Amino acid sequence: LLAVVLSIVIMLGWYQFFAPTPPKQNAPTTKTIVQTPAAAPTTAPATASLTAPAPAVADRKLTVESPLYIATFDTRGANLVSLKLKRYKQTMDKNSPLVDVVKAPMPHVSLEGGFDDRAAQFTTAAPDKLNIANGQTELAFETTLPSGLKLRKVFTLNAKDYLLGFKTEYVNVGAVPLKVNPQVALAASYPLDE
Repeated sequence: LLAVVLSIVIMLGWYQFFAPTPPKQNAPTTKTIVQTPAAAPTTAPATASLTAPAPAVADRKLTVESPLYIATFDTRGANLVSLKLKRYKQTMDKNSPLVDVVKAPMPHVSLEGGFDDRAAQFTTAAPDKLNIANGQTELAFETTLPSGLKLRKVFTLNAKDYLLGFKTEYVNVGAVPLKVNPQVALAASYPLDE
């Protein structure tokens, strides 16, 4: 059992870091800065602060179930907080809990100017529970910062394999140009095992 779990961890790691680069339209991180014209000239500062908005609603947990896994997401930070493998238990005992390969919320996005998404509250139109028996589905979360920057985190989940897709989208809906230097942290944010 340990050898099977380690093999899966190695395969997930291999696909995470050495998988072929997907076509441009499926790039894992997309920087899109859109400037919308202001209705009238303003005296706004040359740059706006990229700080997290104050949480307005309570955290929500969303569960996506496939034949292979149960994934749990949290709207606080729009992070994957649990990925339980249905075919693998922690021990040989019949009542043993499933193996959970995520030990800390992931992925974490930070932006130049001090924004850290771990405290940001995201919204989603997705229901609290999703079942995917075949094919794939996208789970999108978004938040808008006081600076006018809209951040979207989109996860792609497949029913037939363990690969989880992830991309971020950035859109400036404010009147002030923004300098965005996004950083997505994976390895330091979610150790697969302790």
